[in-house]
Amino acid sequence: MKAHAESWRAIEGLIQQFLAADMYLISTPMWNFTIPSTLKYYIDALVQPGYLFKYTPEGVPVGLVQGKSMVCITSPAHGLRLLRHHRHRVRPRPAQDITPEIREAAIDAAIEAARQLAAGWRTRNQ
Repeated sequence: MKAHAESWRAIEGLIQQFLAADMYLISTPMWNFTIPSTLKYYIDALVQPGYLFKYTPEGVPVGLVQGKSMVCITSPAHGLRLLRHHRHRVRPRPAQDITPEIREAAIDAAIEAARQLAAGWRTRNQ
């Protein structure tokens, strides 16, 4: 049981670090049509009842993290279903099998969208 207690303390440390953040930024590639296993583990470790969510008496889960923004930067075809409730997404589009000019324009548009999100966050938190 001592090993379990030590593992749980490590998970609680991750949760506290997550809760202490002002905002969240996740940038991830798509691996084998899903997110990398390390990001999946991180999400699984964080999403614990009583910390990030609770259940109502009717058994409905309710989020406990309020008033924070999350930005996800993903590959163009990335579904990122595990994070479908995040508020902002920046995805360079279109896919890589097009002309270099169109690809560069898509990347530039994604960078500008990320800058606008950052500027809006700074304005709200000054």
